[in-house]
Amino acid sequence: MKRRFSDVESQVHLYESSEDERDTALYSTSNGGIEDEREVNLHTSDGGEEKKTDTTLHLARDEWMKEESDTTLCTSHGGMEEEHDSTLHMTSDGGKEKEIDTTLHTTSDGGIKEIDTTLHSTSVGGKEKEKHTTLHTTSDGGIKETDATLHTTSDGGKEKEIDTILHSTSDGEMEEERYTTLRKTSVGGMEGEKDTTLHKANDEMMEEETDTTLHTTSDEGMEEERDITLHTTSDKEMEEERYTTLHTTSVGGMEEERGLEGEAELEMELSDEASETEDDTEFDPDYHSTDEEESEEESEVTADTEMAYKSKNGNISWTSKTPSQRQRGRIPAHRIIRMTPGPTRLACAYAEDIRSTFELFFPDDIKQILIKMTNLEGKRVFGAAWKNLDWTDLQAFLGLLILAGVYRSHHEAMCSLWHRVSGRAIFRATMPLKTFTDLSRVFCFYKKDEELDQKKSDKLAPVRIIWDKWVQRLPLLYNPGPNVTVDECLVRFRGRCPFKQYMPSKPGKYGIKIWAACDSRSSYAWNLQIYTGKAVDGKSEKNQGMRVVLDMTDGLEGHTITCDNFFTSYALGQELLRRKMTMIGTVRSNKPELPPALLSMKNRTRLSSMFAFTDTHTLVSYCPRKNKNVLLMSTLHRDDKVSDKDHKKPEIILDYNHTKGGVDNLDK
Repeated sequence: MKRRFSDVESQVHLYESSEDERDTALYSTSNGGIEDEREVNLHTSDGGEEKKTDTTLHLARDEWMKEESDTTLCTSHGGMEEEHDSTLHMTSDGGKEKEIDTTLHTTSDGGIKEIDTTLHSTSVGGKEKEKHTTLHTTSDGGIKETDATLHTTSDGGKEKEIDTILHSTSDGEMEEERYTTLRKTSVGGMEGEKDTTLHKANDEMMEEETDTTLHTTSDEGMEEERDITLHTTSDKEMEEERYTTLHTTSVGGMEEERGLEGEAELEMELSDEASETEDDTEFDPDYHSTDEEESEEESEVTADTEMAYKSKNGNISWTSKTPSQRQRGRIPAHRIIRMTPGPTRLACAYAEDIRSTFELFFPDDIKQILIKMTNLEGKRVFGAAWKNLDWTDLQAFLGLLILAGVYRSHHEAMCSLWHRVSGRAIFRATMPLKTFTDLSRVFCFYKKDEELDQKKSDKLAPVRIIWDKWVQRLPLLYNPGPNVTVDECLVRFRGRCPFKQYMPSKPGKYGIKIWAACDSRSSYAWNLQIYTGKAVDGKSEKNQGMRVVLDMTDGLEGHTITCDNFFTSYALGQELLRRKMTMIGTVRSNKPELPPALLSMKNRTRLSSMFAFTDTHTLVSYCPRKNKNVLLMSTLHRDDKVSDKDHKKPEIILDYNHTKGGVDNLDK
């Protein structure tokens, strides 16, 4: 007897043009079986039709069950996507459970096909096997992916997973990634993992990364981890990084870590691992070469061209041989930046608008000094007639000074700024002219009577306290990027000052010279130091350039310092490396650490470059024109790369030109 329990029909409009119709019927047979039929129709706005039908039949009591599901999708473009799902469950009397899931997607252009098959065998066969295969084939032969997994139970003592992905683009380029995992249970006492990635670009370059981890359980007493990375650059040069850690447990009583050593053994092991994981990889001899062939080629080249140079003072030995490009091991400490470039957390927490950002540079301690010292000076000058100021009054005064600079009123008389006809209304609205002139007269940063003695020994005594507090505030609000420029800047000033400087190369020529360390990209002044001239005793400072750079970069780590020939020296590069920083800078030809061979212009052609190397430094002599050379020293670069453009500039010069303008832009 067949009984119908429910019949539900609904109609829903989607996006004003989509109609969804569903019809569901549930039937119960006399023997307790259930038959369920569902039909779904979807009409799209463009006239296409999507129809899905799902039918499930359950037969009870005869100890077997069959479920069938059929879904058909018809798109408006005439393409067809069909999915079939069939599941057959056999009871325990057959000792077998089998599931088959097949999905076929066929687009109008014959595009995509996916197949998924799963087979489970119970303990009667002692084996469980899963296969998952996905094949994506576009109309132009584009992409193919294959994924296979095989699990064998403990009676075989082995579990193996293989995952292979092959990406082939329509233009014939290839990118291949392979991941292989082999796990052996305690029967063999070994667990191994291998990960190999091969990237092949369209310009016939190759970048290969191999990561191998081998864990051997305690019955063998050894745990070994290996990480090998091989990079081949576009100019067919090779850069290889290797790091190996070997941990031997208490069975052997030894623990060993290898960074740069043990390279020959690692090369042999790498070749063995590659042979295991790359059996199906296409091999092109144009893109592969052995280390023996490379070393022979390098030895043939360097044997004929290697030159040794001595510095002028004879203390430094330079060579024309390029240091090995295979920098193995971890990243050097002087290349690791431990601060996030940009505004600090303090700045991000309080900077909401322009005014709050401006207030960040004037903390309360600076405000109190300005208010206190200005009121003291006002009482000393005007006596009882002086009315104490607060921070609002000083803000108005400072705002008018900044606004006068915006209007470029440097040589304009103050009376013209407050003039009722030709002046600017904002000045008159802020404060009277007499109040502004009185404030200008008594605006002070120190107590004159008590600090006269200090002024004799410190030319910056009148502003020392405020200046130091303000400079200490600068690094708290911004972290520089990887490149920092150290140079001098000139603040224009033609008034009376004991340390006023004349610098004809600067736009203003006269003013106060300030040493500055700025972020090369944003030109943010991270550290400043005013130059007050020679010491009180009149003695000149030795190694001033080196001292300035070290003072300006105190607190930095992992950055590259760019400076000009006033600062650059071999000793500075060594000290910066000790402080975990690198250096790029031009060098004066009279430096005693330079080899005469790079200074000579004999037989030098235009746009030619000569390199010299030590264990830590790189020196280049570039000829932009005949009988003219430019010298640069770097502890960042360890090669002799030259641009392939018409100017043929070395990479050191290009990086210097890119980062040298940090302070110059601040000067503007």
